[in-house]
Amino acid sequence: MEDADLSDERVIDGVNERIHTWINGVHPQAGRAAISTLIHLFVTRNMPKHLQRYVAKNESMLRKHSSTWSTVAFAYADQPTRYPCMKILAWLQGWEQRDDWEPWMLTNVHELCRVVGDHASGRRAVQQAMAMPADHMHSQFRLWAAHDALVDGDSQLALRHFMGAARLENLEGHERLMHHCVESVLRMQQATDKAAAFKAVRKQLDELGLTGKFFEEQPVYRPVYQNTIQSVAKEANSLRSKWWKFSKLGLRLR
Repeated sequence: MEDADLSDERVIDGVNERIHTWINGVHPQAGRAAISTLIHLFVTRNMPKHLQRYVAKNESMLRKHSSTWSTVAFAYADQPTRYPCMKILAWLQGWEQRDDWEPWMLTNVHELCRVVGDHASGRRAVQQAMAMPADHMHSQFRLWAAHDALVDGDSQLALRHFMGAARLENLEGHERLMHHCVESVLRMQQATDKAAAFKAVRKQLDELGLTGKFFEEQPVYRPVYQNTIQSVAKEANSLRSKWWKFSKLGLRLR
């Protein structure tokens, strides 16, 4: 598959025929592994239309097992702006009725729920994952739970979740962003010298170098960043922090 010209529908049909043979025969695990490889290739080669065609043709097979269902969810979550919101909503339908989850699979579920605006379902997916035995995505779930607790105004719960995640040096990718955001708000809330804390937090957040393009490609982090900037500015409660919030978010001063 890695050497194949996947823009040729005949090639995809040939691969898919073999996959169906495995799935319906004595090698279902091999079939599911092949599906994962094929979908990852659609993602890495930036082929969203081919992915949508493949999902449309094989929806019942892909939905049957959570490993293949969640692989499609991964593709949508990795490039959410390339797919219609209604397609994502349709794929998420019934996720809470599934009973063959592994925790890492819920990473894509909670992100997609938030992307389409269903933050309550996103929170439930995080809580469901944390109720299961911890796996390699546990720190991500902890950081998202900490963020959700901060939004609810529960700083003590947020701190417990934050301390349950791995240290910054042991985190990678977007988990580091979540760590910085949660830590910044907690630091401001606990600071006795708000001006000094704001100076340090502002520098830390500015150095992330986040741009509009990043949030266009990863919209799930937009509200996280907005909540962080607003909370930090509120805790600092100064004219400088209001101007900083304005420069970051383009908000009108109030």
